[in-house]
Amino acid sequence: QSLQPLALGNAGGLLRISGLYEEALDCFTQALRLYRKRHDQAGEASTLSDLSAVYSETGDFTKARQLLQEALPIAHTLNDKALATTLLLRLALRGSLGRAALGRALRWTTGGLPTAGRTWRWRYPVLDRGNCGWWGVRSEGSVCRDN
Repeated sequence: QSLQPLALGNAGGLLRISGLYEEALDCFTQALRLYRKRHDQAGEASTLSDLSAVYSETGDFTKARQLLQEALPIAHTLNDKALATTLLLRLALRGSLGRAALGRALRWTTGGLPTAGRTWRWRYPVLDRGNCGWWGVRSEGSVCRDN
């Protein structure tokens, strides 16, 4: 029973990458209910992110954005900077986070890739509409996109 939400989440992930979105949503929703029942905030935030991915892949960007925005305060409460960074970048890609807010948020996190040069403080790889690129925090603190 203690592994049930983890198993449901794993099954949901496999169903999602197989394109079985309804079944994936069912697994993730059950896992989310169990994590919430156990007051497991880490599992809750991660599962909200997983649900967001399903909604994003099926074109319901409003619901995907809502779930990311629900997960972000939990990641901050847990001080989970890796998850917070992932959520922030997903929100930025959906246009839900302005550059100034993204810059402040990314400066809070430490999950970026430190670079040796003087230009970049952190760089984050992103895939935006099929184009690979980087979101970065420059040495002086500004945020920009670099392809």
